[in-house]
Amino acid sequence: DPDCYSVSCKSTDEVSLKQLQKSKYMESCMGNAISRMRADLDEGKSVLFCGTPCQVIGVRSVLGYRENLFLCDFICHGTPSALWFEKYLRTLENKYESKVTFVDFRSKLVGWAPHCIHIKFGNGKEYIKTSAADPYLIDFSKNLHLRKNCYNCNRILNSQADLSLGDYWAVRVYKNMENTNEGISIVRAQTELGAKYLEKIKTTPQVFSKDLTEHEVERTFIHRNRRIPASCDEFPEVFPMHPKRNIKGWLHYFYYEIFIKHFRYHVKPGH
Repeated sequence: DPDCYSVSCKSTDEVSLKQLQKSKYMESCMGNAISRMRADLDEGKSVLFCGTPCQVIGVRSVLGYRENLFLCDFICHGTPSALWFEKYLRTLENKYESKVTFVDFRSKLVGWAPHCIHIKFGNGKEYIKTSAADPYLIDFSKNLHLRKNCYNCNRILNSQADLSLGDYWAVRVYKNMENTNEGISIVRAQTELGAKYLEKIKTTPQVFSKDLTEHEVERTFIHRNRRIPASCDEFPEVFPMHPKRNIKGWLHYFYYEIFIKHFRYHVKPGH
């Protein structure tokens, strides 16, 4: 939406699917999405819904199983509170003296592995920081401001989706395929409908696919018990733009933010 808060949107033939793609590290606003989906389903339209595992469970419990309803979830890290994201945006808007017009949480401007956030402002300025430098991504990776019910969530293991998606980071462990800088996705069919469409996807020329063993899949989908950090605060009063770093944090900062970002990918200093 115009304030960069809502990530629930409806895609039609007139609206690009790009709005539904890519990671969005914030709490989405469902609004009246379920009632809109029900209306479309009752009219015989096909509906694709992609959301967190808990959102998909909610949609499935209301709308059930239908041939024209396809649900997709993903391996969820957890969602920070909307208040935390709002304060982050307002802090950047004050610094750049302009409204935020675009947010890409996982830009590939510096490749796949070093997560990079890319924000554009109405005055033409841009903010580009790797996960080693951006305070929002740093705190997100440390689980500091997630919703309290996210810390021990295992809903991905009880998925109600047709397909489950995720980044295949385990490729760095198994080395069972080329680790490209474009990223590798893992896709798991959870229903017969999901398996049907997965087979169709695998036959498209743009897709290179490789079947994984159950052990390789489980390593990616394994339930991660997240301990609530001692410094956890779901609703902080002030956004800290200069997070504390240990030695490892500083090493990551100089490697990704200085060497990778500026020297390998030539992103201009100051972004």
